[in-house]
Amino acid sequence: ELSSNFLARYGINTFDTEIVLANKIIKNKEYIMIFVLGLGYLLGIVLLVILYHQREEKKLKNITKMIQKINKRDYSLEIDKNEEGEISCLQNELYKTALVLNEQNNNLLKDKTILKDSLSDISHQLKTPLTSVNIMLENLLDSEKMSEEKKKEFIKDIYHKTSKINFLILELLKLSRFDADAITFEKKKVSVKDILDEVVENVSVLCDLKNMEVLINDSKSTYLVCDKRWQIEALTNIVKNCVEHSSDGQKINISYEENSLFTKIIIEDFGCGINKEDIKH
Repeated sequence: ELSSNFLARYGINTFDTEIVLANKIIKNKEYIMIFVLGLGYLLGIVLLVILYHQREEKKLKNITKMIQKINKRDYSLEIDKNEEGEISCLQNELYKTALVLNEQNNNLLKDKTILKDSLSDISHQLKTPLTSVNIMLENLLDSEKMSEEKKKEFIKDIYHKTSKINFLILELLKLSRFDADAITFEKKKVSVKDILDEVVENVSVLCDLKNMEVLINDSKSTYLVCDKRWQIEALTNIVKNCVEHSSDGQKINISYEENSLFTKIIIEDFGCGINKEDIKH
């Protein structure tokens, strides 16, 4: 200010010269540019925040739709691409949950179908012996002149038929226990020979009817860690099928062998065999 007053005494104006005015204009432009750039930067930040929130809101809406589909047991969810972020991680976990639920749902439907088919099959198998028993009982009641030999034959046949009916009813009870998850396995070390001896005993009546013989071709000391009762049940079903699908007078051979990984039980019949289309099952 002192220098400006000193120069003003000699007629020099430091406020209105062209250079000073030009500098003022340049400075004003710089201020305006700084203001515009600052404003643009702020607007850009605001815009990015808005876009980010819109994007996250869209993700949340998609997650809500996914949950609604899962609640409706619609597990056909799709994820277009994997992204980072907590919401994307949540979306991925929901997708995994949907896959697990879908798998469980499919398995449940398969189990129900298998149970339904098994119940239908056993019910069908019950009709035949029941019908036979009714017919034989009617003949016994109506035929007063029937010979004692014929009566014994009918009674023996009725006994075998009722044994089969009892077996099928037990199978129904077992199926219901499996369906209710009421089965528990108690694993113990048991002799394979002991298991097979009981299996042969279980099918002895059926073998007598068809004049068949089940031979155990091994007697070596081999052991399994298993639930003996259910192992016998499973093997009895296999041997029973062998007997039912073999001709009268044939034999069934059973052997077993042990290696470093497992024990193999070989059941061999000489019946009609299994259809090629059924072998895969």
